[in-house]
Amino acid sequence: MPSELVGRDRELAAVADLLAAALAGDGRLVLCGGEPGIGRTRLAAELAVRATADGIPVAWGAAAEPDAGPPFLPWRQVLRGLPDIAGPLGGAADLAPLVPGGAPTTGGGADRFRLFDAVVRVLHAAAEPAGLLVVLDDVHRADPASLLLLDHVAGQLRGARVLLLATYDDTAAPPVLPGGSAVERMVLRRLAPNAVAAQLAAATGGAVPAEQARRVHELTGGNPFLVAELARDLGEGRPISVPAGVREAVGRRLGRLSPRCRHELRAAAVLGRRFDLAVLAAAIGRPLLECLDPIDEATAVGLLEPGDAPGEHRFVHALVRDTIEAGLPAGERVRLHRAAVDAIHRHAGDRLDPYLGDLARHWAVAAVAGERAVAAGWIERAAGASVHALAFEEGARLYRLALDTGHPDLDAAAPTASWSPWPRPASAPRTRPGPSRRRGRRRRWPASWLGPSCSPTRSSPWAASTTSSPTARCAPCARRRSTSSEPGPPQRRAEPGCSRCSPRPPCTSRTSSGPRRPAGRHSPSRSDAETDPRWSPRCMRGRWRAAGRTASRSGPRWPSACSPRPATATRPACGRTCGA
Repeated sequence: MPSELVGRDRELAAVADLLAAALAGDGRLVLCGGEPGIGRTRLAAELAVRATADGIPVAWGAAAEPDAGPPFLPWRQVLRGLPDIAGPLGGAADLAPLVPGGAPTTGGGADRFRLFDAVVRVLHAAAEPAGLLVVLDDVHRADPASLLLLDHVAGQLRGARVLLLATYDDTAAPPVLPGGSAVERMVLRRLAPNAVAAQLAAATGGAVPAEQARRVHELTGGNPFLVAELARDLGEGRPISVPAGVREAVGRRLGRLSPRCRHELRAAAVLGRRFDLAVLAAAIGRPLLECLDPIDEATAVGLLEPGDAPGEHRFVHALVRDTIEAGLPAGERVRLHRAAVDAIHRHAGDRLDPYLGDLARHWAVAAVAGERAVAAGWIERAAGASVHALAFEEGARLYRLALDTGHPDLDAAAPTASWSPWPRPASAPRTRPGPSRRRGRRRRWPASWLGPSCSPTRSSPWAASTTSSPTARCAPCARRRSTSSEPGPPQRRAEPGCSRCSPRPPCTSRTSSGPRRPAGRHSPSRSDAETDPRWSPRCMRGRWRAAGRTASRSGPRWPSACSPRPATATRPACGRTCGA
């Protein structure tokens, strides 16, 4: 990156004055906007170079694609540039959502306020010795939680020796940017003809005729990115032509590369603006050493540059990456995203938490080829991680994306079943299961609430009561009945002693308070159930009401519904003779 910035003397002097004011205790947020390729990042980099030369610490963060990377990505990068600050403050627990390997939070609004306040304290403490310059690049690509944190920090800059410089694309969808008395706005305009001539001279290494410089200014409109593209053509001796825009200029440069290099750049564009060579090699199925020559070829023509970490590369401009990805055919895009999923799994192993955002983005595209339920599961996992990281807006977006991605498979795979006697999980609604007598219909419950081996037709020992046939029996009783010599059709009453095909749950008893529970020792014996049809569960409630409260204090408070009935007992209060 050249050390001289052409045509931005006035803008550079303005931000330098704001930095000097911040060092005196008048902290500010500068919002620098402009069209793609206008030089926002270049201006911020030049200011960072000057600040470093004056001994002022600089922390740099850049937002990735809007649907890639973990929440608070630019702020994570800023805090990573200040590793010795979080410890002495005693707020490491509050910064856990932004620190790799931090403890999960409860996901409440109070936790997010403590996180925002901890970031403010960190920035103030880092600025105490010599001031601080924080650069947030491409905030129009940032997640909503990062923008909320930026708004919170901007409101706490008064009296701090901090200057925040945030760049954004004013032609994109306008994000909700901070405002207030501590916010300064700056918009970069296109270069003048004399500035275009100076940029051409710096790029070609010699003076350019005035007529040629004027021609370049007419073709590019003074956009520095397009001027650099035509300057490259002039330096290589090719005739200049009119580019329709920044994307066409990048496309022309791609056309001069070898097919193998273009293939690797397409796979790298799917991975993101920053990518690891090991992940790229796994995605295209080649050894790592064979991928180095195409990477060097793309670096030589100015499309890639080495990253900050070993083995990492990045596109020189977000426009380069966007142009390459936009030119992918639909089938190749889906295939590369699916290959990226497998490559991340092989590269990261079990340490997938930092890659959940990328996996959600890749699965959202690859789901059209199948595995919608799997894709929805991974996107849901990324949404849960965002909520635990206190990025509630990003979590809501991912949850909606999970529903949109997997709804055909999820609807087809959602089972329902009748009421089951198995214990209800704690997450189930506090409603009484079973038939709805008020509306005259039967409620349906997900099979996950039922016990083991549950299904609509054989979900419990009393599944026969939910079938369409009143004479349905369980499999053992049906076989035994078919081989029995007893004449006549099958009876409606259950087989004696069989708890699987009984039309109602086993005999139960009630207390004055508490739910229905198995009767245990109060249940009738098998001989009683076989000889006396009045032991049918239909009359249990009636006999319980007829029995009333016992006068004895030594016995149970309420007599059991299964207490033996004397031979001279009257007809039950329910008015029915069970089994008759």
